[in-house]
Amino acid sequence: MATRSIRELVKLKYNHELPTCVEFSSRAKLCMLRSLCLKVGIQIACREYTFDGSDAFSEDDILDLFPVVKTNMPRVSIIF
Repeated sequence: MATRSIRELVKLKYNHELPTCVEFSSRAKLCMLRSLCLKVGIQIACREYTFDGSDAFSEDDILDLFPVVKTNMPRVSIIF
């Protein structure tokens, strides 16, 4: 549903047709999995993951959960 509306918006605004199916390499899929885990605070087991089906990893692969702390305090590199 959301991908269809994104496709329509891109077609309308940029006059460009997005492909319906995008293939990702196994390395790109692994990078996306790592990024997802860092953003949501999940540590998963180190093994070869196959992304062929809907069951890329299971509950047994989750080793730990850690809090993701965001701050709005600016970092100052020069201290007076």
